[in-house]
Amino acid sequence: IPTKPAPLVVVKKDGPELGRYTSDEQVLSRYDAKEMVWKIVPARDLIFAGERLQVLPPYRPQIALSSGAQITFAGESQVQLEASKKPGASRMTVHYGRMVVVTVGMPGVPLELDLSGLKGTLVLSDADAGVAIDSRRYLPPGSDPEKDPAFGVVEIFSTSGKATWTTEG
Repeated sequence: IPTKPAPLVVVKKDGPELGRYTSDEQVLSRYDAKEMVWKIVPARDLIFAGERLQVLPPYRPQIALSSGAQITFAGESQVQLEASKKPGASRMTVHYGRMVVVTVGMPGVPLELDLSGLKGTLVLSDADAGVAIDSRRYLPPGSDPEKDPAFGVVEIFSTSGKATWTTEG
């Protein structure tokens, strides 16, 4: 039985740094496309553009984005962080999941989102702004899952402060 854990291997990721995983006792996994497996993200590890992240149902991990937003996931979620075309913004595709987005004491935090196909920009206007998001795919009862497409269901709730949502297009 080893007495010390194996040292962490620092791997240089492709793409710009977009944030940091900040939870110590939660579980967040990232997809390794080369090995085709999900790997647990070490606490305080950096998050890079293009990474696909998965949250398992009982966990509530947090990530802090370089734009000044902090995201707390609430149960099963899958997202992909991407480099934003706008300076100072963060960009995230939410395949499904629930999360709370808050500022880290900085007003005017922009977050470009793709929520199950609904694209837009969320701006947390106040220093204490917070928003809860639920994004999922829905297939109505009686539909044929092999032929009928599922459609996106998105709910956005302001939990505190002032926030604005602008739909893209």
